[in-house]
Amino acid sequence: MTKKNYESVIVLMAAEALERFAYFFISFIFIIYMMTPLASGGLGFTQELSYKVAGIFSLSLLFLPLLFAPFIDRKIGMEKATYFGAIVLFLGYFFAFIAFYLNANFIYLSFFLCAIGTSVVKPTMSALVSKMLPENNFILDILYIIFIIIVNISSITSAYFASILISKYAMPLYFNFLVSAILIILYFILIRILHKNMQKEQTEIEPSFIGNKKIIFLGCFLLCFLIGIAVSLSAKIFPAPLSKVYWGGATLGLVFLTYFLYKIRIEKNKYFYNYFIPLTILFFCAINVFFKEIGTISPIIPGMYSSFDLFFNFVAFPMALAFVAKSSNVKYLVTAQAALLFLFAYGSILMKNYLKHPIFVGDFKLFFLAILIFIITLILFRICKKYVIELKEKN
Repeated sequence: MTKKNYESVIVLMAAEALERFAYFFISFIFIIYMMTPLASGGLGFTQELSYKVAGIFSLSLLFLPLLFAPFIDRKIGMEKATYFGAIVLFLGYFFAFIAFYLNANFIYLSFFLCAIGTSVVKPTMSALVSKMLPENNFILDILYIIFIIIVNISSITSAYFASILISKYAMPLYFNFLVSAILIILYFILIRILHKNMQKEQTEIEPSFIGNKKIIFLGCFLLCFLIGIAVSLSAKIFPAPLSKVYWGGATLGLVFLTYFLYKIRIEKNKYFYNYFIPLTILFFCAINVFFKEIGTISPIIPGMYSSFDLFFNFVAFPMALAFVAKSSNVKYLVTAQAALLFLFAYGSILMKNYLKHPIFVGDFKLFFLAILIFIITLILFRICKKYVIELKEKN
């Protein structure tokens, strides 16, 4: 990677962090904002109406990216899509803010604009990660891992700070939307800088190989769907730790591990994945067994399950995004990313609904999760092996 590539990566990651921070800063208070009485800084909607509107909004975030992604690929391109998405998101957050002062019905327009803006920006930003390198190689896997780490950090910290501002400092709910609107302005500025840098570099990304991509594509699509199922099931059985020390250590450790693998140039070795996957699994096992509760050793079996949960979220899922980006036709990058994000979310939602089924009781949950872990790991290794073979044939 050249110095310009590094600069573009940093700008892209910072822009994604701002956009995700802005969204999650207000996402958990949407319903609360609608249901809170006007005298207390809300819109005074009924509980039934609030949940109905929020449900429609959530459903639109699931399906709209699939609708917009082909249009982005074929018509407007990623640059215009990021600008358009930023403008629409700004208007969405701003209308939610002024709904308190002018008319509560502005919240409907806000939901509509936020759904469109998020549906345009989310898959486009994911596809832009693949444009950061002059050629696709093993480093792209690491970039996508860092990308997903930043998304998760932004999501968690934004919700945390928003709750602190509301509960401890009594910040009115509608001011959250104003803060998010300001953050989107900063996001727009960074995106503008990013595209200017990319125009100066004038690098075109070509697919890493031209061989048979069906196994790669089908494997990645199935992988994301199964990961969504496994993550929801694991979260139900083993609730995520709330310790800041745990999550800080896990995040920093993963960043240093990926950086170490990059620095020693293992990515030039055809056996890169044979090193990378076991090392990350062992790292997460160590974190969950020895670091979850400082000074004590956590139970081995729950620790192992939680380790694979982290591995799927922070390694397997971003690797699937990277593989599809490396093997996709450049004309359909956003569509491919949107499809993967949809399958991950759909698998998660599907599992949450089926958890109420009588079959998911007792030890069957653990047994089913163990089968999922085995299948997902097997598919991931198969995809890695196929990619290395195709890459070797091309070179």
